[in-house]
Amino acid sequence: MNRRAMTTLPATLLLVTGLAACSSGPPTDASVEDYCGAMDAFWVSMESTEMADHVAAAEALADSGTPAGAPQQAVDTVAAMQTWLEGDRDDETAYFTAMSTDQRRAMTQMSMWAEMTCSTGEVADLEDHPMWEQRFGEDAGS
Repeated sequence: MNRRAMTTLPATLLLVTGLAACSSGPPTDASVEDYCGAMDAFWVSMESTEMADHVAAAEALADSGTPAGAPQQAVDTVAAMQTWLEGDRDDETAYFTAMSTDQRRAMTQMSMWAEMTCSTGEVADLEDHPMWEQRFGEDAGS
């Protein structure tokens, strides 16, 4: 997995977390292998300047969904991707600038969880991430 892509949160992923999740939502029973394959493809797509690459990677992630036991931040982020894919993507920057602190926090938490899950091959416990306490402290669950 590309370390740079893991430390630089994908801009498109940040943008879509500002959107509301679909009611039907992506699957929540993906295999860790399928989910991580889609996440790897998404992180790699961030090296591209072509919107079509970002869209294809987001589609793969929305199609795979999240594994059972994924934290709500991951489920919500993938669902927001699906909503973004189904909507008008012409002005992405408007979503980014409107993101709340809580939405940015959820995105960071999801990225930390995905990094752990995909590096171990097992659904991770987000609080076991070495940066969890440092980044989120007492209110980490919110």
